[in-house]
Amino acid sequence: ARSGRVYRLEDAALAFTPTENLYGDFTPAVHKETADAGVVEQLRAWCADTGRHFCGWTVVLHNSTLGARHPEACVQNCHGDRYPHALCASNPSVRHYAAALVRDICARLRPDSVMLESATNRAAGHGDHHEIGNTRVGAAALWLLSLCCCPHCLGRAAKTPGLDPEQARATCKRLLQDLLNREVHIPGTDMAQLATLPLEYPELHAYQRERQKRTAEFIAIPSQTLRVNDVECKPLPTSTPFEIASS
Repeated sequence: ARSGRVYRLEDAALAFTPTENLYGDFTPAVHKETADAGVVEQLRAWCADTGRHFCGWTVVLHNSTLGARHPEACVQNCHGDRYPHALCASNPSVRHYAAALVRDICARLRPDSVMLESATNRAAGHGDHHEIGNTRVGAAALWLLSLCCCPHCLGRAAKTPGLDPEQARATCKRLLQDLLNREVHIPGTDMAQLATLPLEYPELHAYQRERQKRTAEFIAIPSQTLRVNDVECKPLPTSTPFEIASS
């Protein structure tokens, strides 16, 4: 029955009780009231009884709750700053969590399909309440700030022939400094600016290509789990207004 009440769910929390000891290093947050009431399970049963399609929805890499608990698993920019809202797709614990999350959803809720949101790299900007920048950050600078230089990403990149990840990180730091201090200007629209840097700096192009490979590997983890369980995968595009978060 409708009560007319307004609820604010806990950030990045599951609406069902997760299976214990399945998620490795992470313990998912749970919205206890919703989980204890079995709201999702009741909805699943109603869909089965009425012949309706039951579609689940889960958010993978965009998780501020887990990011705050595990900063070592978050994206780290070229200066070493971590982004709590963005889990890193190269981190082994994050990959284990993604597979466990989708596997748990399939086992407990038996969905017909799952909307898979935020299975690609997150941008530096989050859009937090009262999030303020002390300088204008254009598209090119935002892309550079969003490149992950955590130990896992650098380690993977170091195994790629012809790619020097430390050179790419140094170039990233230098260009950021110049862009934010207005010592260099990149003409064109946002998309044109994003295309210019990889074309002019081969080390950044190589690092981005390796990043795309890691992202594709990560997307395959939950997608494959859904296919094995005969569940349709419905990827959701990022809400970030630039293409930096889609690869």
